[in-house]
Amino acid sequence: MQKIRNDIDFLKTVAILCVVFYHLFDLLNISYNLNIHLFDGGFLGVDIFLVISGYLITGSIFKSLNSESFSLKSFYSKRLLRLYPPLIVLILFCLIFGYFLLFPDVYKETAIESVNALIGTSNIRFANSGGYFSLDNSDKVLLHTWYIALTVQFYLICPILISILNRCFKANTKFYVLGFTVFLIIASVLLSKNEKAYLLTQTRIFELFIGATVFMFQDEIRSLLRLKGSLSLIIFYCAALMLVYTVLTTSLSDSYWNPSTSALTIIATSLILILNYEKSFIINTKFNFIGKMSYSIYLWHWTIFVFALKMGLNTSASSCIVVLLITLIISYISFISIEKRKLKNSFIIISLICICLSYLYIKKVKGDNYLSSFMVETKLTFEPKTPKIDFILDDQKVFILGKSDKKPDIFITGDSHTMQYFDFFNDVYSGSVYYSAYEATMAYGPVFNNMNAVYLNIGKSKRQNFYKAYIHTLNELEDNATVIISNNYFLHYKPYLAEKALKDSDESFELFLKDMISDIDSQVQKHKKLNFNIVGQGIYTTFTIAKCLKTDLHDSFLRYVIKQDNCFETYDFIFERRQKINKALNQYAQNNKNVFFIDRNEPLLKIDNYKNSIYTTVDKNKNPLFRDNHHYTPIGGIQIGEYIIKNLNKR
Repeated sequence: MQKIRNDIDFLKTVAILCVVFYHLFDLLNISYNLNIHLFDGGFLGVDIFLVISGYLITGSIFKSLNSESFSLKSFYSKRLLRLYPPLIVLILFCLIFGYFLLFPDVYKETAIESVNALIGTSNIRFANSGGYFSLDNSDKVLLHTWYIALTVQFYLICPILISILNRCFKANTKFYVLGFTVFLIIASVLLSKNEKAYLLTQTRIFELFIGATVFMFQDEIRSLLRLKGSLSLIIFYCAALMLVYTVLTTSLSDSYWNPSTSALTIIATSLILILNYEKSFIINTKFNFIGKMSYSIYLWHWTIFVFALKMGLNTSASSCIVVLLITLIISYISFISIEKRKLKNSFIIISLICICLSYLYIKKVKGDNYLSSFMVETKLTFEPKTPKIDFILDDQKVFILGKSDKKPDIFITGDSHTMQYFDFFNDVYSGSVYYSAYEATMAYGPVFNNMNAVYLNIGKSKRQNFYKAYIHTLNELEDNATVIISNNYFLHYKPYLAEKALKDSDESFELFLKDMISDIDSQVQKHKKLNFNIVGQGIYTTFTIAKCLKTDLHDSFLRYVIKQDNCFETYDFIFERRQKINKALNQYAQNNKNVFFIDRNEPLLKIDNYKNSIYTTVDKNKNPLFRDNHHYTPIGGIQIGEYIIKNLNKR
């Protein structure tokens, strides 16, 4: 009979508590713009799991090899039958509840993610759709299955690798595994260059192989360090404190993970596994039952949290406690009735068929579900007229918009944050304007104009064409004409970092602002008889709120479940960066007589409370003002466009 390792249950308990509370506070921070930092390093709980999994799986393989009973078929059967039944039930739960609670596009994505979770590729899927720490991930009910996918990939590789090495090299097998592990660590260091690194196999699987290496060399390490008596006790407590330290002090403020982020956690976990110390009071505790059912808790907690947020989970202690208790109860039921018991093969097969058929159907109908019947589109009350093209310069079009036939005395330019005012200037504005805009493009001077970085399929040639049209139009304007610059400045920070080979930091952001203003200033100084009006950075809401605004649940039972009124206001989810951008632009305007600053967020402001200021997302008739997390609807564009013109008229 295999000895129960209480120290491993202790590690699992620490790991799952870290992950659960990290996810809870992270989702609350995202949804309510909070600033809770109690478990910023809680994501390191997954690192503990990875090392443990590598350690245990390798131990299981060697036990079978030593008894000459190892079989790949038997190994895969045992592993997959433990992992997949609870996962299959979770996926069925997501597809059923998601039919009622998820927006159609999210529901379609959930169906795709379900198949990726089953075939062990969800980590790759999520890495290429925003990364793990993205704000947009708060709708992804299966996001956490990336860890299970990585584990499945290790299950596929490790037994084959070890059995081949054992057959060829016998006693030297562990040295080859050690060499392979070192290779994987080096590869991870070299390949961890962006936010995808946290999820990708090539940058994370080394942790499982570290666990494998720890198992193979644990006796030698114990002998080398002479781990006995009080020395073992001291090292154990130091390792345990190291785990607590990393969880409480590690933070990914720039959403960027690399192997050094997890180094201390991996070392501490490895030490505790090597020590195999069973006498500590913190190991022999009743709370270790949490560690025993950690897989079930891991499976269910994230999904329950995401659905709970849609059903009104708020920041109150009572609300959080209720959700945590529900998670614990459902996880316990899953542990007892699914994980600890063998489900009938017929149930598993039928469930898999249902999931696959659901995937095919949901993908075909593009996520059409119960909520689809309650999605509404806000339409303009007028028929848009065809805009007039003034000229085309190297594929960049410059239009003349407005109701007047006079030569324009206003020129508005920018990226998609100018494009959102198109309906206003084309069909509502009584005057006439030059209009030149292109999505994800900002080039007003030599710095951004000459950048080689490609972002959102926009490269150097497009920026240069935009810049040429900008210069040409400025030269066409008469004295005292008005130039309006409106951009999503925040969007252009990421390609700037790539171009300059910088990491995200306050210093890098200051450099970005300096170069951005320098570019604007290059033409401001050449055209001192023109009035430049810089429209500041707009707020960011969430995709969830924007999608919620597109529903009308008055005739649905979901009106009792989903509190739609919560969607009618929002925090600014890039508050600190927006404040810095607008402060810099405003300061620049104050230092130049022909430059003015317009804060386009003022007409949306409901409650001014510094970081926790609240902004409206609907007009007085409850029409949505946002079509996604930072673009206005046509109605929103008209409202803010009128505000911009009102500011011009004041001068």
